[in-house]
Amino acid sequence: MVNNLDNRKPCIEIMVALLLMARVIELCAESVVTSIRGLSGLMVIVRPIEEIIYLVGFVLLVVFYFNHSYEERINSHTLLKTFFLVCGMVVVYAFTSANNAFIVSNFRGLFFKILIYGAIFYFAASITVDYNKVFYYLRFGVVLSIIYGFISALVLNLDYMVIASVILLHTMVAYHLYKSTSEMKYFLLFVVLCGLIAVAGSRGALLWLIVFYLMYNFCLARGITKKGVIVVVVLLLGLFFSVAFQTEIISILIRLFPNSRTIEMLALSNIADDSSRSNIWSFFINEISQNPFKIHGLFADRAAINQTFMNTNKLGYWITETRSYSYAHDLFLEILYDFGVVIGGFISVKIVSLVVRIIRFAKETDDINEAGFYIVIVVYGFLMLLISDSFLLNVYFWFFLGLINKVPKRKRFRIGEIYL
Repeated sequence: MVNNLDNRKPCIEIMVALLLMARVIELCAESVVTSIRGLSGLMVIVRPIEEIIYLVGFVLLVVFYFNHSYEERINSHTLLKTFFLVCGMVVVYAFTSANNAFIVSNFRGLFFKILIYGAIFYFAASITVDYNKVFYYLRFGVVLSIIYGFISALVLNLDYMVIASVILLHTMVAYHLYKSTSEMKYFLLFVVLCGLIAVAGSRGALLWLIVFYLMYNFCLARGITKKGVIVVVVLLLGLFFSVAFQTEIISILIRLFPNSRTIEMLALSNIADDSSRSNIWSFFINEISQNPFKIHGLFADRAAINQTFMNTNKLGYWITETRSYSYAHDLFLEILYDFGVVIGGFISVKIVSLVVRIIRFAKETDDINEAGFYIVIVVYGFLMLLISDSFLLNVYFWFFLGLINKVPKRKRFRIGEIYL
């Protein structure tokens, strides 16, 4: 990686990196303050760090947007597109939630909050200029993730699932830094973060880390390498010994990491359990098939679960007034249920086409930093939403959407010998 930056002030790249690191910056600060006696009073200052970075970052990005020195390198209509995106979301929310007291009372404030943050990330992705510099600043997030992970997991014994999902982004960043620079320090940081994820309670984070590794090397490795063969052999040997000595390994891991959900599920032999997701997916598939053209509205999947399963255990866990915010756990089911199959189908097709464009660009471009960045965002802002989280709450999904303004389009599509 080239560390000596050019003469142009990298203002946009710094702010984009800060936006992407905002969550781990706040959580790292919170973990440090919580772990040290006498610093609890600082929590009032620490907790709004993420929101402050978002809002200050957006103001500065708008200022940079109108800087003429960037005029040829950013989309001139991005600010207008962001404005229409916000207006469209407001109209949909107002139209569909007017007669739903549950949505209004529980999600009105959250909607406007996430709307602002989503617009910020969409806009930021659309005007990102130099991905080499973005990665250059994101390396600080890798270090913060390790600090946060160790303090939270080993000192504070916090929720392992949250730890794994938060540091996953920076684990992928560490891997790219290693691949693009061949510096062993980044490989060691990557291994440490992988270790934290492996013992954490989020099987999803581990799954998407594996998917990222395969996707990254498929798109950027340009063929089978000696290192790739070694990695495959090591993984196969690790799998063999894990199966052969499963009981002994699990026993040791339970003693070392008693709070890890993944290890607990391994010990109970239900590591493949989907945590009732299949029940939730079946419910929404049935609902969509019965009313395919109905537009239920934003947050409607929460309302459907709440109103249908209140005070029951039909989904595999109890739904009560204090725990009534379960959601579809799948991006496409959430979109199809909220917007109907016509509008939701169109949105889904656009999302899939964006993923295809990103993968195609990553395979064809010589810019490893831009390609690597896109792959990281595809995994963190899109793929993760296929089994967990919600597009309304994940700000990185909106960053992923913003890439539609950056990834080159292919003018002609080929199917066999037919050009479209």
